[in-house]
Amino acid sequence: MDKEQYENYQSYQLNDFILDESFQQWAQGYASPFWDHFVEAFPEKENAIKEAKLLVSVLSVPETPLSWQKKEQQLNAIYSKVEARQKKGKTIKMPTRWAYAAAVSALLVLSVSVYYFFYIMPFQYYETAYQQNETFVLDDGTEVVLNANSELKVSRDLETKEVREVWLEGEAYFKVTKIKQEGESSSFVVHTPNLDVQVLGTHFNVRSRDGNTRVLLEEGSVKIASVETNEDILMIPGEAVEFNVEEGQIRKEIVSEPKELAWQQNFFVFENQTLGKVAEEIYQYYGIELVFEDEAMRDYIFTAEVSRDNLQLLKTLMEEAFQIDIEPDGHQLIIKRK
Repeated sequence: MDKEQYENYQSYQLNDFILDESFQQWAQGYASPFWDHFVEAFPEKENAIKEAKLLVSVLSVPETPLSWQKKEQQLNAIYSKVEARQKKGKTIKMPTRWAYAAAVSALLVLSVSVYYFFYIMPFQYYETAYQQNETFVLDDGTEVVLNANSELKVSRDLETKEVREVWLEGEAYFKVTKIKQEGESSSFVVHTPNLDVQVLGTHFNVRSRDGNTRVLLEEGSVKIASVETNEDILMIPGEAVEFNVEEGQIRKEIVSEPKELAWQQNFFVFENQTLGKVAEEIYQYYGIELVFEDEAMRDYIFTAEVSRDNLQLLKTLMEEAFQIDIEPDGHQLIIKRK
């Protein structure tokens, strides 16, 4: 690692990290090898970075971002209140370490308050970790089964909305409850990066990962609105609509046996799938990356039905099917020819 590239950041303090745009993006989850390695290069900055990440996260806006000039104003207001509080209590002299801790605590409390009143109130958030499925019932009675490694953002007071809106990253199965507002049926919309799924009351599955979105309808009717192509598509039960980011277009197909819903019973069902697709499923569920020593092995065709609780069995089936070795290496599985 070359420390010279961090030369301009060596003098960074808490405020500098918070106001640095690339740091803000990294603190909000965007990939940045630069910041990933920064702590390793300057471990003495670790505490300041942790506090700055926390403050950036509470000052971040999920849906309608304020400018960072506005956030800086909010932060300065917080600092002013902390300073005023310190001046007011100056007859009690505290050790520097405790004074700093008190200031940080006050700063965090005020920051959380700002975050709560500005950003948390409009939405509720549901999320799952790797290897975790969860079922939620929303305020309007709609049932949502969230697959592993997924997140759903939901408008508060959903049952009173003329249009009930949720935003999905990952995969979920919806059983939407029909409700009426002033005699009119209230629509339910699932937003993904490239498709909006609009329904009144129905059962369907939405998978939105890596820029691709696929909708499978089991019951009722659905209208798909493409954010990318401005197309509107009506679906009937047994149909699937998919937007592929590489192709830049929408495809519709008939699905006679919806095996892609097996995740709800905690099963992997692979039918003539490439090992590349199998690798994607393993990563999405376990957070484990499959590394192919020979990229040609990604195109091997694989068929199996395996419980998601039994990764060892899945590895054994792939090894025996293709005469390969799959060896663990940290958070990776290395696939080698025998």
